[in-house]
Amino acid sequence: MKILIVSHTCLSTHNNMGKTLLSYFRGFAPEELAQLYFHRESPSERACCRYYRFTDADALKSLFSRKEPGNRFDVSSLSKPNINGGGSALSFLYRWGQGRTATVHALRALLWNCSRWETRRLWQWIEEFSPDAVFFAAGDYGFSYDIAARIARKQKIPLAVCCVDDFYLYNRNEGSFLGRWLHHRFLKTVHCTMEQADAVFVICESLKREYESRFGKPCHLLHTPAMLYAGKTGKTNQIAYIGNLELKREDSLVQLGRALQKLDIPGIPKCLDVYSPEKDSKILKYMTMENGIRFHGPLPGNRVQETMASCLAVIHAESFDPKMQAIVRHSVSAKIPDALQNGPCLLAYGPAGIASMDYLLRTGAAFCITDPEKLQPELARILSDPQLREEIVARAREVAAKNHHPYGGSRLIRQVLEEAGKP
Repeated sequence: MKILIVSHTCLSTHNNMGKTLLSYFRGFAPEELAQLYFHRESPSERACCRYYRFTDADALKSLFSRKEPGNRFDVSSLSKPNINGGGSALSFLYRWGQGRTATVHALRALLWNCSRWETRRLWQWIEEFSPDAVFFAAGDYGFSYDIAARIARKQKIPLAVCCVDDFYLYNRNEGSFLGRWLHHRFLKTVHCTMEQADAVFVICESLKREYESRFGKPCHLLHTPAMLYAGKTGKTNQIAYIGNLELKREDSLVQLGRALQKLDIPGIPKCLDVYSPEKDSKILKYMTMENGIRFHGPLPGNRVQETMASCLAVIHAESFDPKMQAIVRHSVSAKIPDALQNGPCLLAYGPAGIASMDYLLRTGAAFCITDPEKLQPELARILSDPQLREEIVARAREVAAKNHHPYGGSRLIRQVLEEAGKP
């Protein structure tokens, strides 16, 4: 079966969405996959036989040039990852665009609505591949929905929409009239795409319930597959957090670090090791030994599973800030499946009522602390009881085998899309 993946980011090992997409299609041969994406990053993964990149810069060029912008890549032209692609001015514009304010959304929507993305070169590339279905990794910009739906209609093939986050129920720009108006227009586009969709995939149970009610069609629960680590590693007494520090997660990590400093348990460190690509000085100023945190910077993607496997415990943290809870209410961290499959005891600290914490509470696959008032005694309990940690790890492995099999996502996607393609 040949699938055209349409997404903002390309398949990769160094950003969350890229890694999630790689895990979903791990059971497909490269010849079965092609990807159209809209980020400036150059592709490097041979999991896909061909790529087509059309960026914001290409959309802008299309307004002033008769040439057809966009870049084609195949396996022979892949190179080392180029994340930043472009000059300093372009990099600045992309960083500015990551703010996702109402103004940014309005300007980007206007740019893509006026652009000439639908080029002869793109259609030739699609027809050469001749896909059997379109798999659309949904985001929070309407233009990508229009593109994915247009391709599926013109090729007369099934369209699958995959939602790994809550882009519809929460509006981060609710506080402005422009933000509310843009979200209203965005939802109209989403509903049109969902009406056309032959299949909808979601990442958690709460999204499944919400979206089945909102869109009036069944949704398939697509858990993120785990990566298996088969290498050898030495054991350390590290208690580590691996991941991003956005959405005020640094607050919870500081609370954990300070609680560790107050414990006096033999063999248990008095600081938390944090591995993160975070560069924001406003956040990094809290990543200090005074707060019980040893900051290491980014961890290469190929060392995540190894580092997890070597630790005494791995941390999953969420903020207790009500605004942040609203943002992550239906999100499940892509690191959780890897931690359940490869890690030691997973220690989750955050509020109940958000998808990631509720999933771990329901399955018993982690030691969960949901009350800041009980942080220190609960931390002391789990870190002083090796047998309890072993019991949690055993449950985690069972959950990983059931819900996060390395090829489980691929099997489900293939099954659903083959069924959708039948006359």
